[in-house]
Amino acid sequence: MSERTDRLHRKLETELGPVVRNALADAEVVEVDINPDGQIWVDRHGVDLAMIGVMGPQVVMSLICTVAAMSDRVVTPTAPILEATLPDGSRFHATIPPITTAPAIAIRKHLSQALTLDDYVRQGVMTREQCERLRRAVAHRENIIVA
Repeated sequence: MSERTDRLHRKLETELGPVVRNALADAEVVEVDINPDGQIWVDRHGVDLAMIGVMGPQVVMSLICTVAAMSDRVVTPTAPILEATLPDGSRFHATIPPITTAPAIAIRKHLSQALTLDDYVRQGVMTREQCERLRRAVAHRENIIVA
């Protein structure tokens, strides 16, 4: 690992802060969002959404710039969207003004294993009836829209 890469990794860990780092380390958390108002939210398999902290806009912007640098990209008002992959495989999506009122981030964790429809039923993400309807649709090669 180059000195620059090592420095950026350390900077990323610092800027994520303990609240976001702990959320990303939690096996139940699938997404961490930092909204334009600075509120940090976690999604636990679509079942439990919880606000876990707050991050200031300067820290959020610094975090976005660090991830951009790691990806050899820049984020500016004329290029206000960043799509990147974090070192752990998580997908990183960030927006800055003018398309949002303040910097915002969505981090979608890389899943270590694929979830089955039965997993979704067990987690309460879908009902057994929805699961069976989806299975029938796939078996009959019907069109399926996922939103």
